[in-house]
Amino acid sequence: MSGDHQPNDPVAEQGDILAPRPHSSGLNESHVRHLLSSLQYADKLLQEMEEVLTSSSSGSPFPKYLIDFTPVQARMVRDYSLRFRNQVKRILDGLGIAIPGPQFGAIHSMRVHLGFIRIALQEASPSHLAGYGPVPEHLLAELNGFSEELQGLVQQLDTYLAQGPGRDLSERIKALGKAGAQTGLLRELERIVSENSLVEFRPALSTIVDRLSSNRYEIAIFGQVSSGKSSLLNHVIGSDVLPVGVNPITAVPTRIVYGATPRLIVASVGGQAQTLDVDRISDFATEQKNPSNQKAVVRLTLEYPSPRLRDGIVFVDTPGLGSLATSGAEETRAYLPRCDLAVVLINAASPLSEDDVQLISAINAAAIPARVLLSKVDLLGAEQQRDVTRYVSEQLRTQLGMDVPVHPVSIISEYVHLLDRWFGDEIAPLYDRYQELRQESIQRKTALLSEAVERSLKAQVEVRATGRTDAELAAVRHSEKDLRSATGLFTDAEKRCFDMSDELRELRPAAIEWAAGRLTELWSHGGIARPPEMIRRAVNEVATEFSARIVTALRELATHLADALEQTSAAMGEEPTVIRNELLAAVRETPQIDAGDLAVKISRPFWSFLGAGATRASTRRALDSAIGEDLDRAFVSFSRLHLSWVRNVLAQMRLVFDSRAEAWRAQVQRMIGASEIPERRRESIINDLELLGGRSRELDGSADAAEPVSDKSPFHSNHFGV
Repeated sequence: MSGDHQPNDPVAEQGDILAPRPHSSGLNESHVRHLLSSLQYADKLLQEMEEVLTSSSSGSPFPKYLIDFTPVQARMVRDYSLRFRNQVKRILDGLGIAIPGPQFGAIHSMRVHLGFIRIALQEASPSHLAGYGPVPEHLLAELNGFSEELQGLVQQLDTYLAQGPGRDLSERIKALGKAGAQTGLLRELERIVSENSLVEFRPALSTIVDRLSSNRYEIAIFGQVSSGKSSLLNHVIGSDVLPVGVNPITAVPTRIVYGATPRLIVASVGGQAQTLDVDRISDFATEQKNPSNQKAVVRLTLEYPSPRLRDGIVFVDTPGLGSLATSGAEETRAYLPRCDLAVVLINAASPLSEDDVQLISAINAAAIPARVLLSKVDLLGAEQQRDVTRYVSEQLRTQLGMDVPVHPVSIISEYVHLLDRWFGDEIAPLYDRYQELRQESIQRKTALLSEAVERSLKAQVEVRATGRTDAELAAVRHSEKDLRSATGLFTDAEKRCFDMSDELRELRPAAIEWAAGRLTELWSHGGIARPPEMIRRAVNEVATEFSARIVTALRELATHLADALEQTSAAMGEEPTVIRNELLAAVRETPQIDAGDLAVKISRPFWSFLGAGATRASTRRALDSAIGEDLDRAFVSFSRLHLSWVRNVLAQMRLVFDSRAEAWRAQVQRMIGASEIPERRRESIINDLELLGGRSRELDGSADAAEPVSDKSPFHSNHFGV
């Protein structure tokens, strides 16, 4: 019996499973796997041979091979490779063996590679080079800048790939054209940007395509923290649905649209959109419950059945500017190019700050029409309202050369008619014309982009035609080096400011020493001392003095960044870049320490007759015993607040700096290489310039671009979804 096969014998069943099964060709599964593996390896080697052929045109600064083959030899290698692959296909087909499909997504593979590139760049920074010996001090900033500059390019490419095939601009523009949209100029701009590698213009082009894809007209409300944006929109909606308060409220732009049923739609990075009750809005829209947008909200939409919210019109509540919540300010600046009409709220009690002027200037530069509202005019008398309104109008005309409508408004019942009148006169008429106005807005943005692309192309042609002297080229190269060094300053500034912020935790002894000294001095002169008030002053003095060192370091960084940008502007023969004030404006409203309740009773020691030294030492011990732990908690909290503030200030400064520097870097690179542009390419650029010169007329032509030639290899290692 032991030699008989039993149906339920697990060992026998396992043996059946592991035994190679016959294939239809007569080979077993192991034969087939080994055959496919061998052919895949042979095909992989052929692909590497073809990479050798293309390496001469890759532009790599580190060529692996000496190109010693002729064009005829290259063509023969490709022809034989194609013949080999076709033969493989026929052989496998004859054996009835199916060729396995792609194993990996190409985009995933490329993003993994970018991750390793990012690690390699981090290891090329001075902090890692120091392991091989001291790095020269004068090269630290440039080497840090080199690492960060390249990491920035890698991050931009990774962000683009992460968008997936649905974000391909060419296909999206083509689809919009088929849907009836006027896309002639956009189609040409996308082609010109792609053919000339003008990657710095792709974000602006993508924003325009987004706006064209949307059938809505967006009216955005901008202003400083506590200027009354959310309160104004609540009145427009007719319900107190948006959170309001004196602290930074809006963490991300909130779109308010018409909906039959009130609901909140929250879209986050890498997640599905959630539909929630509207009373959950504060969980995502406030800095208190979503600090620095830690919940990674990318879109917040509030639908509400208000008669003032009709289809096609969207109101947007933007994060307030000029607050500690500078991540919200970044969201506002990033949103700016999307809106079609900007309404800027200025607090009537403190009209027209430098930030307000810069904001209105940025709105104007983005080709967006602006309206100005003086909020909270209930705090002023009728004559003061007229004076402030006239003052703001005159200042905008003087400082910006703009005639901007300025209207006083308030949500207080006695003055709400001013807000209703403005809405009726300025906003309500837009409802019947929103499609026309939306199209005009898109045309303005497109024209602005077209002019920028035209300037970039023209610079290349002019350099190619006239050339540049050695001194001019040296100045351009030097400016590029200055930009790189300026970028590297962020690393040093971040470390210094973070270290100083950490030191704030250890200020308890300094504060107690300061308070003990002042109390001793008062007692020695017969003065009346109020210990709680004195201690609070001591804490504020020590915290402010130390915080000033951090502010100085950040302002020095802003100055260096502005110098680098201005020097680059001069080297490129452009008008000076007005950015210094914008960089310095990021360093403001430093955190204030909250010492809490410091109720402490302490009196002059009875042995004060021994002298000031003994009195001071005794007072110091008494204070340390009574409130030492409270002060520790206050300074630790202050340190954390400062770290967050420094991080956000640096992020805002980097955003402002990179928005200019990235365009300059690309332009410098093209100008240096302009003399090497082939004559045929130069003629193509001239044709594109003539085309863009006629941008006032909508360009026609619907010829689709040719489809890319597919890979001939029967063994795709990736699935290309770009």
